[in-house]
Amino acid sequence: MGERAGVKVGAFFANLETTVRLDATDGSRGTEISFEQDLGLDDTKTRPMAEAYWRFAKKHRLDFSYFNLDRSGDSSSTVNIKFGEHTFQATLPLQAFLDVQIFNLGYSYSILFDEKKELALGLALSFQDFAVGLQGTVQGQPLEVRETESVLAPLPTFTGRFVYAITPKWIVDTNIGYFTIELDLGGEELSGDVIAVNAGVKWQLLKHFHLGLLYQYFRVDVNTKGEQRTMDLLYEYDGPVLYLGTSF
Repeated sequence: MGERAGVKVGAFFANLETTVRLDATDGSRGTEISFEQDLGLDDTKTRPMAEAYWRFAKKHRLDFSYFNLDRSGDSSSTVNIKFGEHTFQATLPLQAFLDVQIFNLGYSYSILFDEKKELALGLALSFQDFAVGLQGTVQGQPLEVRETESVLAPLPTFTGRFVYAITPKWIVDTNIGYFTIELDLGGEELSGDVIAVNAGVKWQLLKHFHLGLLYQYFRVDVNTKGEQRTMDLLYEYDGPVLYLGTSF
């Protein structure tokens, strides 16, 4: 409790669910598709994760984290899929990809802090970099076409953290984040909701090293309206994280 800085790296065993709709430039509505159920992307994946923090004063702390989730798959749909400017035909081969990179930067202030417990409130900025796409045969065209869309969404979240030392070697650590926002980013409207929860326990293996196990849940619902077209993206993941940390 109260150490000045720390780093942890680990593996996230994620269960995934993603829904996307991309409208055309003429305003016609696209097909709402599940990338796991309709397009064959993996609904489970193990990904590395990394986090760091710096307590620059007793009650003031900065947190940094990075996570990426890139997936692709080959499939065929049982129905025609309208995605952006093109309609991809049913039963024909179709390739899909979804790439997500998440950078988080947060500040928190400890309103309660002693040798056994800490309660902190803060604000974090989560940069969500999305890229989605389909490639396949469309109606009336013998050649394959590729339809993609990408967006960088800066999403702030209010955060809360509670840490409690059950014993000198066993510590419970819980974090919660939530925010809903509407932004105008120079001609592009962005609205979204963010929910982030993780809770777990860590064991002080050595003086400066610990092992941890936690459950993590993350949900982002983003809508972007540009000058030309609209995209709705809902993705959520949850599962256990096993990590090794060091602090000093």
